[in-house]
Amino acid sequence: MNNYLAATTYVCDTFEEDIVDGRLNYPESTFAESVFGGSAQLDLQTGYNLNRLHPDYEISKVEYYELKLPVAQYLVALAHSDGDFYDFCCKIAAANLRAKRSIPEPLVAFASLVLEGLVSKPKKRSRPRKKDWSEKYSLWNVTLQVVEKFDLELTRNDETAGHISACDAVAEALTLCGRPTTYGQIKNLMVHPDHSRLRKEFIVSTKIKSRWRDVNPPQNALSPNYFDYWFNAAKTDVMDILGTFPSQSKKSD
Repeated sequence: MNNYLAATTYVCDTFEEDIVDGRLNYPESTFAESVFGGSAQLDLQTGYNLNRLHPDYEISKVEYYELKLPVAQYLVALAHSDGDFYDFCCKIAAANLRAKRSIPEPLVAFASLVLEGLVSKPKKRSRPRKKDWSEKYSLWNVTLQVVEKFDLELTRNDETAGHISACDAVAEALTLCGRPTTYGQIKNLMVHPDHSRLRKEFIVSTKIKSRWRDVNPPQNALSPNYFDYWFNAAKTDVMDILGTFPSQSKKSD
């Protein structure tokens, strides 16, 4: 039982500052937007469109993306297969145009085809995806941490009187911190078949972030192995991403 109390305290400490008005105050996100967040292939940058001496300098602040050519090629390929990646590629192109920053050639060609109406958004293969990907990822990740750190079982038998599983601890802690959550909600996220694709995305995102941790990739485009390195890195990440895509005959979230 002490482990359970320690687990609820840990979860409260993790989330309490992010809970606002009964909700986790996370920005909207999808897998497509989140998966490259831990890699060195694509970075969201901030800049200004006007000179520092211009009176409107501060309000000219813009966001734009810096991305390697190989990953741009793969992102466009994903965009032709998946609606979320289609939206993401459009978002990158629009942001960089607005910020007056360069766009890799594959994205230039893609954006041109979209504007001409020659490429349309792939149809959803299932019900519309929600944009609370980051929130659900955090809940999934913390629940697994509770299992590992506090030696609790992930779930319990629904008829069991004692509520001492990791899913119980996460649900109770969130509720105590002001975000009403049930055991069933956390359990469904962790084990229900309807969330199987979502869990695959979580695993792949974690895998990609771990792959890039403590890596010092070549940054000089004149380096002999520069292009090969980034091409192979992009291919490896994207092959993992493709593994999360459902077959045409299957339903998923």
